Amino acid sequence: MTTELQQTRGSVKIEGIIVGFDKTQENSYRQGTTGSEKPYRSIGLNAKTSPTNVIYQLNQFGMVPEKPVKVTKFKGKNNKEQFVIDYAHKEELPDGAGVMGFGIIGVGDGEQGKQTIKNYFAYDAVEKIANEYGNDSSVVINAEFDIDSYQSNGETKTTVKYNVKKIWLTKEPIDFDKEDFQEVASFEQEIVVVSHELDKEAKKLYVTGRLITFKKEWNDIVFTIDLSQHETLGQNIYKKTKFGDLLKVQGKIVNGVVLTEAPAQEFDWGGSVPAGQQNVISSRISELQITNVKEHKPKFYKESDFFKPDEFSGTPFEDDNDNNSKDSDDIWG
Repeated sequence: MTTELQQTRGSVKIEGIIVGFDKTQENSYRQGTTGSEKPYRSIGLNAKTSPTNVIYQLNQFGMVPEKPVKVTKFKGKNNKEQFVIDYAHKEELPDGAGVMGFGIIGVGDGEQGKQTIKNYFAYDAVEKIANEYGNDSSVVINAEFDIDSYQSNGETKTTVKYNVKKIWLTKEPIDFDKEDFQEVASFEQEIVVVSHELDKEAKKLYVTGRLITFKKEWNDIVFTIDLSQHETLGQNIYKKTKFGDLLKVQGKIVNGVVLTEAPAQEFDWGGSVPAGQQNVISSRISELQITNVKEHKPKFYKESDFFKPDEFSGTPFEDDNDNNSKDSDDIWG
């Protein structure tokens, strides 16, 4: 008996400075019509979240809704009225009413420090963002993972993008040099555990997690645990989870460079190196780093749950991670 697939829910939070946006370039902003002659608009943002970290592919796509959209008018603390309207009548909303539901994006209105978030049809939100949120804007973005898999030379490749759900200006411009600056590039996400891979030399545990969409489709992406910082967490994930377990994880989005001080030079006459002239080594890094686990539901799915009856042979995948077996070695021992 199979278990019905459920959407793995999650959220992404970004606080950063918009960079590399050019409304004249299609990778930043596009508008046109689809093959079926339906108008659309799309936007792609990049946000710099620290001096060395940039989050790319913060996207949104909107079309003119064809079906009536739900509208909610709040009349008090626990009193609301709901009705539906057509997109053509969007300017006729009564005071206190707002559009809600699928295809609705929240965008900040007003000056920095005095903004309120208003819901817009995605088609209109894309245009508003493109016109009002340009380069150097300090923003807060709420988003969701958008995972895309494709075939290239017979190999499955995966790209991580983000669907923007809300965007607004920070109360004050972001200053990376401020003493109390704290980077925000984080996620909370439900994942189905697929497999683990331990790299002892790099001190990394790689966890392949499966994300399921509301259409019951899925894609696999790789998360990382930095064992130099979270060894106990990595050990627990490695030993206590198997294929089909459902985890709710939290972590950081890292996409930039890591700077480390180079070894001291051999030529030394007893001087000192002035600030700004130290030799540093930079290395690229792009990881979804798990830093915490909030929930664990073991044996939530089986291998056969991810196949149609005529596609599954009845032979389970080889379990190469039976960490609870008496014969398995304790890799942390």
